[in-house]
Amino acid sequence: MTDMPLADAIDREHPPLPPRRERIRALSDRLAGERAGWIERNRYFHEQDRRTMRFLVPAGTRVLELGCGIGDLLAALEPSEGLGIDFSPAMIAVARQRHPTLSFAIGDVEAPETIERIEGRFDYIILSDLIGALDDCEATLRLLHRVCTRRTRLIVAYYSPLWAPLLRLGERIGQKMPDEPHNFLSLLDIANLCDLAGFELIKRDWRQLVPRRLFGLGHAVNRHIGTLPGIRTKNHREHLLPLVPAALAYSRPAETAETSFLVTVPDAAVSRSVGSRAGQSRRRRLMHGSRKPWARPCPIGQFTTFGDRHTR
Repeated sequence: MTDMPLADAIDREHPPLPPRRERIRALSDRLAGERAGWIERNRYFHEQDRRTMRFLVPAGTRVLELGCGIGDLLAALEPSEGLGIDFSPAMIAVARQRHPTLSFAIGDVEAPETIERIEGRFDYIILSDLIGALDDCEATLRLLHRVCTRRTRLIVAYYSPLWAPLLRLGERIGQKMPDEPHNFLSLLDIANLCDLAGFELIKRDWRQLVPRRLFGLGHAVNRHIGTLPGIRTKNHREHLLPLVPAALAYSRPAETAETSFLVTVPDAAVSRSVGSRAGQSRRRRLMHGSRKPWARPCPIGQFTTFGDRHTR
């Protein structure tokens, strides 16, 4: 696969970042050469995470990953066209070396010009461990409408806030790659942000109560105990899946070309999901902590889990 036009266009620009994100970029640059080693050290966690992602993202689709690091997750998805964007030049250099058949670009995903330079649309957009590093999550999510079609799925994967103390402990004892402090957001927080940005939540999921193999014990616990009601919400890994542009999920298909479904002005385009009384009521429930903000019939398809079996 040849590099997409974005790669060369973005690589020429390195805009200044806010202090916190500049520290994150500096640390990423310093640890880029060690990233593969950290992934290998925590092989079980990353294998299980990729397994879940491979189920959600079929091989042979167009995939955009924001905050791609060294590109291992993107490569594991086997896309027909894959583009990874990261603001760390060192991480992108390693990614290009490890996965020469994919396209990678240096760019700030919060900068509108980065998203504006992307040509074409994608079937899947992935934000894995990125949302907590953003300064303005809602604005960044709004930018993504430009690269969505009415069939695009946006998948957000993040750590559970309950695991924050253990993750910090893991850094101190050398079991987790060092990182700058991120914003720990709950699933409800992320769901609210996505709703405000004009995306419709379809399903949530939790994975990996024990992110270690432990001679097979961890796998057994994750499969038989980690999926039980009341326990599954304590899992280490949280997913919002999939997310689709709200206006596109509810729009009646037109007889025109596919591009007529693209959302370029999210707020103006969201009619039923935000503009109507029912939509405003649902939005208020999301903002004020409804117990089941996602318990709504899915117009496209449901994702359910039982043990290690996934069904649609």
